[in-house]
Amino acid sequence: MVTWLWTLLYAVDTWLAFGQRQGYPKLYHAMAWTIPAFLTTTGLTLLYFPNADCHNFGTVKPDPTFTRLLPNYVLMYSMIAAVMLLAPCFFVASARNADSLVSSCLRQVTNKERSVVQAIRLKFALIVGMFAICWTPNLVNGIIIWCTWGNLSVSFLLGLWYLMAAVNPLQAFLNSIVYRRANTKIDFQFTVRLTDETAPLLPSNI
Repeated sequence: MVTWLWTLLYAVDTWLAFGQRQGYPKLYHAMAWTIPAFLTTTGLTLLYFPNADCHNFGTVKPDPTFTRLLPNYVLMYSMIAAVMLLAPCFFVASARNADSLVSSCLRQVTNKERSVVQAIRLKFALIVGMFAICWTPNLVNGIIIWCTWGNLSVSFLLGLWYLMAAVNPLQAFLNSIVYRRANTKIDFQFTVRLTDETAPLLPSNI
C-alpha cells in the first residue's frame, strides 16, 4: 500500500514542480507511511478482532465472513482505484505544464525541446501503464469475489491469484527501470533538472 501511495505522491509532486510550485517532501513521507499504516491497521483489526477465525463461517451473504472481509477489501481496493484514477490526471496536467513552460521560456519550440517534452510524456505513460499492469488483476479479483460471493469459481480465482502473485512483485523491478537516474537539460534560459532519481520525487525548483 505504501508503494501505491508513493506513485500518487510522485504524480502530485511532478504536477507541482512543472507548475513551478514548491513541493512538500516531509508531508509526502508522513502521508506515505501513516495513511497505509492506519488503513492496514483498521482493516486487519476489523477482520481479526476479537475472533481471528474469520474464514470458515459460510458463503451466503450476508454472513460473518463477508461482513468482516468487506472493510479490509474496500480500504485496499479503494486505494488502488484512487491511484489509477488520480495519477493519470496529475501526469496529464504536468505534461501540459511542461509544454507551457518550454513555450513561455523560448517563445518557440525546436526539435530538441519537443523531444524532451515527448520523453516526459513517455515516462508518465510508462508509470501509469506499469501500475495498471501490476495491480489491475487485484481490482478484477475484488470485483469477482464480491459479485459472485455465493458462487465463486475456484479454478478461475486460483488462476487469477497466480497472476497476481506474478505481476504484483514486478512493480519493484519496473520501478527500477521507469524511475531510473536521468537528468535532462534543456538549453534555453534556464536548465531544467527533471529528476535526480536517487530521491523519490522531483525537485520543485525547475
